[in-house]
Amino acid sequence: MKSNILKQTLYDMKRQPVTAAVTLIGTALAIFLMMTVMMINDVKTMPLTPESNRDRILYGMNMHTVSTEDGNNSNSSSRLSVKSATELYGDLEGISVWSIYCDDNNNIDVQATGKTPAVLFSRMTDDKFWQVFDHKFVAGRPYDKATIDAGDNVVVLSEGAVREVLECTPEEAIGQTVKVGQKPKTVIGVVKDNTPLASHAFGEVFMPIPKDNNMSWDDDYFGSVSVAMLMEDGATYDQIKKQVKARYAELENNMKATNRKPVYHEQPYDQLAASNAMGSNTTPDTESEKKKTLMLILILLLVPAINMSALTQSRLKHRTAEIGVKRAYGATKGRIVLELLAENFVVTLAGGIAGLLLSMIGAWLLSDTFFAGMGDPSNRVDINLPINAILNWKIFFWAVASCFVLNLLSAGIPAWRASRVHPVEALRK
Repeated sequence: MKSNILKQTLYDMKRQPVTAAVTLIGTALAIFLMMTVMMINDVKTMPLTPESNRDRILYGMNMHTVSTEDGNNSNSSSRLSVKSATELYGDLEGISVWSIYCDDNNNIDVQATGKTPAVLFSRMTDDKFWQVFDHKFVAGRPYDKATIDAGDNVVVLSEGAVREVLECTPEEAIGQTVKVGQKPKTVIGVVKDNTPLASHAFGEVFMPIPKDNNMSWDDDYFGSVSVAMLMEDGATYDQIKKQVKARYAELENNMKATNRKPVYHEQPYDQLAASNAMGSNTTPDTESEKKKTLMLILILLLVPAINMSALTQSRLKHRTAEIGVKRAYGATKGRIVLELLAENFVVTLAGGIAGLLLSMIGAWLLSDTFFAGMGDPSNRVDINLPINAILNWKIFFWAVASCFVLNLLSAGIPAWRASRVHPVEALRK
């Protein structure tokens, strides 16, 4: 049966090469576009080193306050200060480790003695940053609490930063002095180059937040830091959010004297919510984003399916007599429909595989274009899309599922119409 379907499909393609080629190309383009959308969407939440534990990491990102005075509609929003980050997210039950870090990368001049300065992405963190995010150290070590408390001027660089600034191996970089923003600092560690797609952990220059720096602006609540928390095994997202909501209520009570109150924006965020956070004074609308993605995928499948349906109808007209003979020899309408769908699925699957391979090659070679806006805003740092972002079972599953749906949409009605032709009328044509 399978062999006959394959033979019939190949024979039909040879007999109508133009129609077959257009069907293959149309399917390939449809799957290519859909897989590209899927990859872009999937990369927001899938594990990416150094954010390998994305399914367990939660983020406290912003502070938003509004006035409680009648007639005063003023509001303020920004990142957190160290104080507010600690009050809202410090030592929660169900959290194994939490880290305070600057979530916004800053360009900074880094220069070795006698060499040209380089502009690199810097990130200030506490010592627990290295426990939440799994940066791979290729030389040296991370800074710890003792180093920060001692006020040592130390820095951790990426491999790329070492090549660009010191022009040496990671091992040779350890112990050398570089000027970071005109301040001399000693290199104590070198981490493997990391992708900007891991936006919370990405960096080329890592420095400790000084012990006595609250990282705040005009008051104790607003600043320039965020919090990343690693949930314990068995802990639930709702359990953590319930505790944070209670702390917001306590903070609101403490702020009454200032005639202001904090706005709870459903923090902390999981990876999906954090990736869809559009500002410090809004709540991420993940359901709306899911619906938009689903609608886009349906359009990418429906439009080519409608076009290919006409091609399939045309192709089946040439087989009217053949279908009539099968009906005359007892083939049921259901069997005819299944055979035609199976034959068309072979063509669709072939086009789908071509589209899948095209999307993978495109994502690998043109990742900076495909994922523009999700990484380094200056486009100075390559995306370096990890191989597991391209080769994973979800991509293959959705590719095959899409081919199946596309096959039903494009061939379902033509196959049903073809099966309903009366054998006598079919043999007259």
